[in-house]
Amino acid sequence: GFLAKLYGWRFVLKVTPIICVLVALLYYLSVTDISFKKSNNKLSLIFSGTVILVMIVLGTTSMCNRGFTTFFPVHLDRLGYDPNFYGSLLSVFLGVGIFGQYIGGVLSDKISYRKIVSSSLALTALFLVPLLRTENAYLIYFFGALTGLFMSIVWPAIFAYIAEVTPEDMHSRGLGIFFSVAAMMGGSSSILVGYTAKIFTLEHALLILPITALIGAVLMLGVRR
Repeated sequence: GFLAKLYGWRFVLKVTPIICVLVALLYYLSVTDISFKKSNNKLSLIFSGTVILVMIVLGTTSMCNRGFTTFFPVHLDRLGYDPNFYGSLLSVFLGVGIFGQYIGGVLSDKISYRKIVSSSLALTALFLVPLLRTENAYLIYFFGALTGLFMSIVWPAIFAYIAEVTPEDMHSRGLGIFFSVAAMMGGSSSILVGYTAKIFTLEHALLILPITALIGAVLMLGVRR
């Protein structure tokens, strides 16, 4: 956001691939592969009614997250805010994850995944509504931080559940399936919000975000640890 304000979006788009290459190179030089063995377990071991339900919950969380990061800057632009403001807001939204994901990890060791994910998604939906309605900069930061905090609590609990329900030698495959479902549902969020905005208004379309979070919260109540 800061670079876009100073030099324009074209400069940001040119710099981004360079950053990606540098990060990839740094990862290649600094990370050592661990040994692994080929899995003989069948893929069907990963699937069950409960696991599929958690996949859908992860998908609704991804829909909410992807829809927010895609369309909320358009909403802010209509309110007259510049890219620098959205960049700082996104830093707050993601930055509180430092605390949220740690809290989610600690709670996952003490409380059932079902309670953590369900309550966190419900609170995410609760704080998204005033975030989408307010035009005050301070309130946008405030509700943006709360929304990001509770959404970030969701991730450790879901990932811990994935690790628990998949055989040890199939963790990577299990994560791949979960992330594929999340990517598919997250990608559909942009289409759904965009099409709804075309028919009605962007403000109405953005209400899909708390609805998807609330659906995830309700579905998670049916998951057993």
